[in-house]
Amino acid sequence: MRNKLIIVLAIGLFSFGLTSCKVVRTSPRTIEAYKSKIIIKPLLAEVEVDLTKKITGVSSGKKVSVDDLKEMAKWDACEKSGADIIIDPVYKVTSTFLKTTVEVTGFYGKYVSIETVKEADLEKLEFYTTPSGSSEKQGGSVLTKLKKLKK
Repeated sequence: MRNKLIIVLAIGLFSFGLTSCKVVRTSPRTIEAYKSKIIIKPLLAEVEVDLTKKITGVSSGKKVSVDDLKEMAKWDACEKSGADIIIDPVYKVTSTFLKTTVEVTGFYGKYVSIETVKEADLEKLEFYTTPSGSSEKQGGSVLTKLKKLKK
């Protein structure tokens, strides 16, 4: 009788262990266009920023990179506030022996419109999107690739 009770307890604890763990992992939808050979038409987004509305998000974990925790904290801030984007994010990273915690604070941002950049605006846009000296090291900006394709 005692052996049966031990077996039943062991099976119960084993099945509880299998069903009680839950891992949720999220990631942003991004394409690093400057590293890609795929030419993507640039999009221009109009964002409404509310400087009176601060949003915050937190993420923590063990054996997770700080960059991944930053992305998850941004996602948490947008999810809790209903924002589409966090403007001017500031990160606070706290590390202990057991885990790392990232807290992000920024301003609420909502997309108003998104449209494809018109050819006439390409020159103006390159001024805003290309940091000096960085695009050539990475094979050129998306706008540079588009111009070469049209020639």
